[in-house]
This record gives sequence, structure tokens and C-alpha cells, in this order.
Amino acid sequence: MKTIPYQFQELETVCNEITNQKANCVTFLSLTGNGGASSLCKSVAAGLKAERNRVLVIDLNPLNPMPVPQGADAQYWQFDDISCQLCVIEGPEHDFLTISHLAELESAKNKLTMQYAIERLRQEYDYVLIDMSPAMKLNKGNVPLHALSSCSQMTILIASLGHNDEEALCIGLKHLRESGHKTIRVVVSQHHFEPLGERVMRQLYKHKARWPRLTRWLGDKLQRQAWLFHNH
Repeated sequence: MKTIPYQFQELETVCNEITNQKANCVTFLSLTGNGGASSLCKSVAAGLKAERNRVLVIDLNPLNPMPVPQGADAQYWQFDDISCQLCVIEGPEHDFLTISHLAELESAKNKLTMQYAIERLRQEYDYVLIDMSPAMKLNKGNVPLHALSSCSQMTILIASLGHNDEEALCIGLKHLRESGHKTIRVVVSQHHFEPLGERVMRQLYKHKARWPRLTRWLGDKLQRQAWLFHNH
């Protein structure tokens, strides 16, 4: 799970939107998985923690559970009692609760139970960030979207270029609205999108036979710009 450096403008924009909207409980989810939602959640947590905030990440994504640090005293917890406060795992970037130690799922499917649990946790933390399972992968092992609609003050949906299309985005947004989520923000990720440098190089070398020296010179210049060959 990659963490985006805090100085990246895109991450700063997300953090600013959260603080400007005074959203103390934020849900992160992708459309179909593997879109970068967990990485963004973790990165935002680190960014908010850097501003001296108390941050808790609740991992509710069974497809990509948050690993427990080696040596951590991880205990089983649930939302309908005080264990969700007592069993928090402390970490250097943020504190967290992981779905791998969630004792039972039924209480997490209850809207009122989730609302009361998040209210208790917000008494101890400035921000509660929830990493949810993908919006379009609904099964019995997931916490339903409607269970978080009353406690989540902002929902951030990740759309991944090269992985999700416009139809998937529209369906995902429809699911969220029908589940009661009101303040929705879409973040476009290039996690699966071919880097710009590779695309430019491919187009450039199509003209190699006609302008070999120019193509080679431009290619050398482009390859020195390492940032063009990485996903951002």
C-alpha cells in the first residue's frame, strides 16, 4: 500500500477540502477495487496527522485489509460496545482498527449502531477516516453503504483512469446517493493509466524512420524526465 507524499498538491487539495467542509468523519472507497482508495485514505490520514490532528483509520475493506504491524497487540473488537475504543492499534502515522480483527459484522450493518460508535470515537479523535469496500462489489461480507450514511460527513469516491469507465462512475454515484450519502467528492486516480512519458515515446518513435536524429535527441531528453514515467 503506497503512501502519497504529503507535499503532493493533489493530496493537499483533498486534505483542504476535508478541513474546509469540516468533515470529521470521511469514507473512502473505489468503484471496483484496486483503484487506490486505501492508499489515499492512509495518505490523507498521514497528512492530517502532520497538522497535529488525532486521526483514526477504520479499515472496513475485506478485499484489501490493513496489515497489523509486527509486534502490535491486536485484539478483537466490535462496534456495539466499548471494544472499538479500547482495541485501537496505535501507529506512527495514525491509529487504526482493522477488519481482520472485527469480531462480528452484524452490528456494523446497523445504521444506528454505526452512528453511535462513530460519535464515541469522535470524542477521542479529530478525524475518523473509513476505508470501505468497493462501491460496486456488494456481498454479505461487506458493511453496506447505507450503514455509514448517517455518520459519514463526506464520501470520497476514487475513479481510476484506465480501469473504470464513465458508466461505472455513474453507477457508483447512483449507489452512494441511493444509500443516503450526500456530500460526495470524486478523486480521479492515474493508478492504472499508462504514464505520459511512455505514450509520448511511443508516438515519437513512429516517426523514427523519417527523422532518426531528431527522434533520438527528443527521446533522450524525455527519458531524463523521470517524473513522466511514473503514475501519479
